[in-house]
Amino acid sequence: MKKYTSIVACIATMAVATPGLAKTYDCKLGKTKANESWAIPPHIVIVEKDGEVAVIDGLIQEVHGKPIAGRIVVDNAKRTTFTWSVDKVKVTADQSSSSRTANFVYRLTYYKANGGSIATMKPTGYGNSFRAKGKCDVK
Repeated sequence: MKKYTSIVACIATMAVATPGLAKTYDCKLGKTKANESWAIPPHIVIVEKDGEVAVIDGLIQEVHGKPIAGRIVVDNAKRTTFTWSVDKVKVTADQSSSSRTANFVYRLTYYKANGGSIATMKPTGYGNSFRAKGKCDVK
């Protein structure tokens, strides 16, 4: 956790060091259903600078050890929507102790009028999806 906090601080510092060029979205999310607590990390940080996007959260830190690239798919007067994928996440099957890997596709929409956000996660190749709501502080 300490390493994750350090990375978040570095990303935030990078954004502050170049005002007007970078935006940091510091998002706190809560589960919408009891069984969704594992699917979307409660704290996601997104830095957008010159059209390039970097994303870090607890899962990304655990799997990759550093921020990963994301992209903006919608940016208008009402909202900004980001997407990214976390690949090669180790998962355990319910019926056995064998490990497999899965790819998770995330989407986070930030609503400019009220700072609200909605994040979704869909495991590639599966029909289910997960959702969380929260707020983002943008700097």
